[in-house]
Amino acid sequence: MGTLSVLQIVQEFCGLRGLPVPSALVGSNETSVVQYRAVLNAVLREAAEKPWPETKVRGTFTTVATANQGALSTLFPGFSSLVKDTFWLDSETLPVQGPLTDATWATLTALDISGPPYSYWLSGGDLYLTPTPPAGLTASAIYHTDWKYFNGSSPQQSITLDSNTCVVPDDVMLSGFEAIWLQKKGLSWQAAWNDFQSKLAHSLAPTQPTLQLDAPPNLTRPSIYIPPGNWQIP
Repeated sequence: MGTLSVLQIVQEFCGLRGLPVPSALVGSNETSVVQYRAVLNAVLREAAEKPWPETKVRGTFTTVATANQGALSTLFPGFSSLVKDTFWLDSETLPVQGPLTDATWATLTALDISGPPYSYWLSGGDLYLTPTPPAGLTASAIYHTDWKYFNGSSPQQSITLDSNTCVVPDDVMLSGFEAIWLQKKGLSWQAAWNDFQSKLAHSLAPTQPTLQLDAPPNLTRPSIYIPPGNWQIP
């Protein structure tokens, strides 16, 4: 998370470039300021697509007794993507596997399975569960949001105040701002863009866990499969 405000980022860039330094961003219709706001948004569209810890939250919802649980944007405010292997039916202490491929979803729903394990499928911006759960269960998942800015500690998607800060570090923002500004001005920008990408990767590296290679079971072919859950052994 950055510490400089959006106004301070623009002011520092303008000072380094010898450009007129604006006194405000929000509410100004000056051509240069309008462009500065657009450049800030362009930098964050590129940078905020990465898995920054600041955009990751845990959300909960209550199940309904249909396969379609509702819109992801409603179930998980600010939704961008689910973090793998973090989806649980807390009420049942059961993991929810997924996301299923279209073929696997079609197979499982055709089999009309009526008990655990639960799996999820994403389609049309909605979340589907199979088998259909009973209503009233508490479900949770960790997910990435599309938040780009902060107002104090409150995340948001757009600039509302000159004091707003960004979800990415200040050096990444300044580097990206220069690269995109140069590009839009028709100046040499490739070196600045490479520097931006390098800073982006360097800033992200310490935040990423060690990768584990695994593969979900293939449920569309005949096989022996023991799903996770609580099973009694006679």
